[in-house]
Amino acid sequence: MAAPTITINSVIPGTSIPANTGDVEVSWSVSDTPPNAATAVWLGSGTLGMEVLPEGVFTDEGGGASNVFPTTSDSFAMSIIRTSFINIYATNEDGGATDQETFYAKIRVGYHDATVPGAPVRESDLDLIRGYLEEIDRRLNDNVLTNLPDYIEEFNSRVPAGEGFPDFTDMEYLSGEVGTGNLADDILTAMQDVLIYISPATMPRGYRPGTITDAERRALCEEYEHDGRTATVYGKSTREWVSICLDRGADDLTLLHELFHHASTSNNGNEARAFAVSMCAYNILP
Repeated sequence: MAAPTITINSVIPGTSIPANTGDVEVSWSVSDTPPNAATAVWLGSGTLGMEVLPEGVFTDEGGGASNVFPTTSDSFAMSIIRTSFINIYATNEDGGATDQETFYAKIRVGYHDATVPGAPVRESDLDLIRGYLEEIDRRLNDNVLTNLPDYIEEFNSRVPAGEGFPDFTDMEYLSGEVGTGNLADDILTAMQDVLIYISPATMPRGYRPGTITDAERRALCEEYEHDGRTATVYGKSTREWVSICLDRGADDLTLLHELFHHASTSNNGNEARAFAVSMCAYNILP
């Protein structure tokens, strides 16, 4: 015999894309065949007391649990209005296992419909993220990206040959003026309803520490060795959301970098372009 195993999935309906905000499809199962069949399954659920906290204020959570055995699996769809959670504890004579999934309300930061997960979240963090978005908005609407060709030329003149930015074949898209349907417009549009994770603990399953199964994927805020130096994951993004590590000092420059990956319709996975665009917007030169 062996202790039971637990599997929880929460995805965008009709897809396999992990999600823990908005509309989700949730499924869970506990091993029910030897050698690790469960003999008891406790299913709990609950909610947070508060989702937005002033400085110095803390909250708790409330809920309950019951033994649902012989049920060992279930699935359901839900629209997340309040931050809530489910937890599962399964046992047999050889031990126990536990797992939990939290579903987060989307808390508006005050810039159009942009949101962060209600983890809970501090009012000060909402103010900070709103300020970042407003600053990016201001810079992009000032047509700062039209300077990208000149910025790259200046940057490359200051670094050793071969260490600068390469030629970008989509420069017209990257540096187009606001209103011409290019990158600046795509980012400004995406910013209006973007979901921004600001803590690794709130990330969807598969990205959250302790749930990552992709050997090539690192967690937000993770420190690791790279070329003999310690590196940090300051941000991550997908087409569904962006994330920045506030605890490690990520700022509006980091957010713009991730917004490029999130919103660009040309080479959105390219790191050189993300660095060039964000550094140009803030005129970062060596």
